[in-house]
Amino acid sequence: MRKNVRFISILAIVSILVGMVAGYAKMLYDNANEPIPEITVEDAIQMLNKDIQNNVEYYEKTNPVRGELPKGWKINEEKSSSTEVIAIFLIDTSGSMKTKSENKLAKVQEAISNSLQYIGPNSYVGMISYSTDVTVNVPIARFDEEQARKLNGEVNSLTTSGGTHMYEAIAVGMKLVEEAKEDHPDASVMIFVLSDGQPSNDARGIDFVEEYIRILNIPIHTIGYGKDIDKVELKKLADINEATFSYVEKEDVVEIFKALFDSNL
Repeated sequence: MRKNVRFISILAIVSILVGMVAGYAKMLYDNANEPIPEITVEDAIQMLNKDIQNNVEYYEKTNPVRGELPKGWKINEEKSSSTEVIAIFLIDTSGSMKTKSENKLAKVQEAISNSLQYIGPNSYVGMISYSTDVTVNVPIARFDEEQARKLNGEVNSLTTSGGTHMYEAIAVGMKLVEEAKEDHPDASVMIFVLSDGQPSNDARGIDFVEEYIRILNIPIHTIGYGKDIDKVELKKLADINEATFSYVEKEDVVEIFKALFDSNL
């Protein structure tokens, strides 16, 4: 009799467990067949801002250096268009950008200075520099003579030191672009990353920004400098949203900027 009771008890427990497993399996199946909710642009912006708040050290210069412009320089009115452009330059100022054998930063400074003439008056442009920290040197604003002086002054005042937190800088760059788009929702947007493409070991990786780049649909144009350039990293970054990767040793950077600004007008 006791054996029968024990047997019946075991059967009851087994039945309960089988039922629980079957119920859990059905729940997993139902959930697997439910559509995964898409992340909206608004959701992505909120998530990006939270990621920056929790993971990125950055600050904004209150008094950007005003540089001299070439004699006779003026805004290129021929570039005037009804199409608005929002663009921001992200400049690598890590220690590897200036070595005994190669001054990559000097090439960046020359390229930016010489490219200002190709930016039209209906553009909104800013600049970020990054090494171990991220600095908003020139907030995004309408491109006029004053903004051109700030961009030229800041880029030529940059010096090299520290590590390379490239993806943290890209996150901040996207944040500024999205803030500018609030006032100019129909504008074309571009981010330029000028670097040797070698993030520090303690820096964030491409996964920190990859999904944001896709959802926010921001082209990240990468321009590589130096003989020891990490072409794979920079091309992978550009390919996320079908942007361009250029290598300075083979291409004229000023012409690259001119072409990209022209294509967005």
